[in-house]
Amino acid sequence: MALRAAGLVADDVIVETSMSTLLAAWSSSLRSRLLASRLFTSRLFAGGSSVMPVPMAS
Repeated sequence: MALRAAGLVADDVIVETSMSTLLAAWSSSLRSRLLASRLFTSRLFAGGSSVMPVPMAS
């Protein structure tokens, strides 16, 4: 019984670890994509209208 509980706990830890790894990878890729699109948009605005100040959302 104790062995089965330990096995279940190990499975749970493995699942949580893989989920957190997936989540970290997804959030980092999302962050880099957002950053790239923001850079592209700011460059577009700067090229199109250099007189008008562009508010950057942090």
